[in-house]
Amino acid sequence: EALLFVYNAPFKLNGLATRTVMSLIFGTFTGQSVISRYPVPGLLLDSKPVVADVLTDYQFRCPSEQFAAANAREGLPSYVYRFDYVSSVTKATAQVQNLPEVCLNATCHTDELPFVFHTEDVEPFNPVDHQVSLTMMEYWSSFAKTHKPVSATSGVDW
Repeated sequence: EALLFVYNAPFKLNGLATRTVMSLIFGTFTGQSVISRYPVPGLLLDSKPVVADVLTDYQFRCPSEQFAAANAREGLPSYVYRFDYVSSVTKATAQVQNLPEVCLNATCHTDELPFVFHTEDVEPFNPVDHQVSLTMMEYWSSFAKTHKPVSATSGVDW
């Protein structure tokens, strides 16, 4: 999720800068703990992949999982998904919108939206993209209608 934000940063992130940023965001003690879980490759080497992983977990994955866990404690259902399908649309959008090169071969923030809203008329889908979109629309429509994401075609049972 955070790839787009980190790779669009107008500055380089080496290991030294990353250690400093982690201490500023999380405090000295916790920042060191974060670095021990997400090792920085070296003081002068590019550490944007590490920062992207940290920020993805911190801003997106962990809050979503904590929300789902809180619902579960109250007996309420929650559904969490990770969209990691790299499509022809993803590559075309990255090029047209001048997104970071990393977004050509990975999913970046909001990449699932053309599939949820089936914007095939704006950005042509290949056959696999088309099927992924139909499945995504099926899940989201089902969730809006029944509060449970169900797809007759995917075979995934939540």
